[in-house]
Amino acid sequence: MSRSRPMPIGRTGLVAGVLPLARKGFANTPRLRLSLHHPDSKHALQAEALCIPRLPLVVGAAQPGVVTARADLCLPQEHCRDLAPTHFCLLLLEETPAILDVGSRHGTLVNGRWIGRHRLRSHALLRTGWNAIVVGPGPESGALWLNWEH
Repeated sequence: MSRSRPMPIGRTGLVAGVLPLARKGFANTPRLRLSLHHPDSKHALQAEALCIPRLPLVVGAAQPGVVTARADLCLPQEHCRDLAPTHFCLLLLEETPAILDVGSRHGTLVNGRWIGRHRLRSHALLRTGWNAIVVGPGPESGALWLNWEH
């Protein structure tokens, strides 16, 4: 399996343990950007947004000491404490980007609606513009933002 360089994101410049898999995504991948800072925040610089190059993309937690990452994009656990090793998947559902909760313990909050194993729905469609994603139930849980440019 070929490995590419880690994908940059956030103020530190790198996300620990990012190992994108060498697989093809859809040719018509929508323009999606991910940020660990709220888009209205003074810290949300354009350089801190990660462009999502292909779908589907599994997002999970970085696991120190693990040689092979279980997710395509691993985010730092100090920012997203309740993020599972494989938490959610970004994919296309009828040409609309969506989030599918694939391995979280508590679920995922997408634009104020819960999805996940113990919820009524397992997925949520993204809306145009910024989408808020919270990866756990408590106030210490991490949040991230996805922007879909339609």
